[in-house]
Formats: sequence, structure tokens, C-alpha cells
Amino acid sequence: MMGADKGANQTRAGCVSGMDLVCRLLRLTSPYMRGADVLAVQRALRAQGFDPGPLDGIYGSRTAGAVRAFQIVNGLPVTGMVGAQEYRYLGVACRVYPGPIVCRHLVVTTPFMNGDDVLAVQLALAARSYDPGPLDGIYGPLTAAAVRAFQRASRLPVTGQVGAADYRALGVACRVFPSPPPPVTCRTLVVRTPYMRGPDVLAVQQALASLGFDVGWVDGIYGPRTAGGVRAFQRSGGLPVTGTVTRTEYVRLRVNCVGYRTGTQMAGAAGAQVLGGAGAQMIGGAGGQVTEGAGTYRSSGSGLTSRSGPTSGSGCGCGRGATVSAPLPTWPRSTRAGGGRLRR
Repeated sequence: MMGADKGANQTRAGCVSGMDLVCRLLRLTSPYMRGADVLAVQRALRAQGFDPGPLDGIYGSRTAGAVRAFQIVNGLPVTGMVGAQEYRYLGVACRVYPGPIVCRHLVVTTPFMNGDDVLAVQLALAARSYDPGPLDGIYGPLTAAAVRAFQRASRLPVTGQVGAADYRALGVACRVFPSPPPPVTCRTLVVRTPYMRGPDVLAVQQALASLGFDVGWVDGIYGPRTAGGVRAFQRSGGLPVTGTVTRTEYVRLRVNCVGYRTGTQMAGAAGAQVLGGAGAQMIGGAGGQVTEGAGTYRSSGSGLTSRSGPTSGSGCGCGRGATVSAPLPTWPRSTRAGGGRLRR
């Protein structure tokens, strides 16, 4: 295997003259990339004894194979792609080399993020002997797992997400570094009907998925699959296993909360139910009931009266143990919520 000095000598000896190219990052795509930069690479490979196939300016599997062989001989990361370093080692004179990129905050989401910033992270991980899976520019679970391993070894916060500090630690040349994710107003998240949805749910799902927990679709909807991912996270972190996201879970997941509402709120249709933490509230719909913490609420003809316990949740507008009234009709004799019977 040749070292950098020998590769540099090859660059000087095998220089492809007369080129004034804007050189792109070349990799296998569908359809194949094609152009003068591809043709220059093919000619340079053939001049140095590597077989790229036909000199047709098309970056196909044979050309990528020749690039991999060239990288092995020259001690370069074996990616099958042509970046600035490969152009220089091949002696291709580019007017513009593949340069710094706009780097985004990378998380596991649905659909997976993809782009040159992802590919740059994958290449940097592979060069440091971390396995990001296929070098395909797609930020999926395998790449996130490699990021976590790198973060752990580098004593960075282990999030499975790639922010400005991670790009810098990986040595990725970013023209623009990402800002932290925008803050969200965070609520207590519970499974109820209809499912809760919003940017706080999405932030939790992205954080969990990037940490390797299964939340199903990352779609901003708090359903049973997401709650299952929360329970797995709570179990792994020694937290009470409730499937509910409270302030503690937001902090542990490093979700950027601009505010926190302790209650869950629903505007519902007939028969609506709320299953939640302390201070939950239901608005509207005939036939609804709420049992919250130590507080159980019941109908008294035309109103809603607190039998006992605290009623200090968000949106309640009352103190502990106060009476709450609302123009709700008489409820049916019993309503089931989450398999448990709620009292009238």
C-alpha cells in the first residue's frame, strides 16, 4: 500500500493537463452521473493503470470499481466516490473542487434525510473506522448508531443527531453550520383519543429514533408505538416506566422546550375521553369524563363538580381542591378509558 508521498508523486507525474473543470462529488446514482468531470476521472484512472470501462463520461459501476481500486492502492478511504482528494491524487485539474457544504442538523426522521451533508458525515465516520452502513447519503438507523458510537468515544453528548459540534469533531468542512433545532412548547404527552399531535411529539420521536428506539413513523402523532419507544427509553434510563412524556423525559431527551404545559387538552366530539397526567382537561362533547391523579370529576346535572383532590392543571383556572363547573350534559353510567373504569 502506498503512502501519501507516493500518491502525491503520482499526482505530479500523471497530471491530466488542459482541464478547466467544475468538479462534482462523483458517486453511483440512479440515473448515473455523467459529464466532463467523469470523463477526466476515467482518463486519469486508465493512465495510471486502472480499468474504468469505456471512456464515455458515465459514472457507472466499472468506474466506481476502478476508483475503489485506486483508493486502496493510495491508502485513501475506500468509498468508490471521487471527492477533492481523489481529483488531486488522480491529477485532474479542477477549476472548482467539491468544497464546503451547507450542513443541516441531522436526525432520524420519516422519510430519512438525505444529501451531501449526510454523505460527508458517513465518509468521515468510515475514515475513523465507524460503520455507518452503506455510503449512500441517507441518514438512517445505521448511520445514527455510528454517530452515537463516535459521540461516546469523543465524549460528546450521545444523541445520535449531528449538530455543529459533531460536524467540527468529525472534520466535516461545512460552509454553513446548523443552528440547534427551534424550540417547541412542550406538553405532557400521553396516549388518548384522538391521538395528540404537534411539534413537541415530533421532537420526542426524532430524539428517540436517533437514539435507536423504535417509535414507528416519525410523524408527530403520539400513538401506542411512540409510547412504546418512550417506555423503552424510560426503562433504559432508570425512569418510571409510564409511557408518558413529562418534563423529566424532555430534559433527558434534550428536547429544546421553550415552555412546558403540565396539562393535556382536547376539544372532542361526543364520547371523548382523556387519559393523562395531572391537570388534564376536556372541552366539549357530550358523554365525556376525566379522572386525573387524585382528582375525580363527576356530573351534577348541568355542571361538572370536583369530588376530591387537586385540580391545578393547565387551563383549569382554579386552585387545589376547588369546584369546577361547565355546561356539560349528564354522562352515561360508565365510560372505559385505557381498559380502566372511570367513576361518575
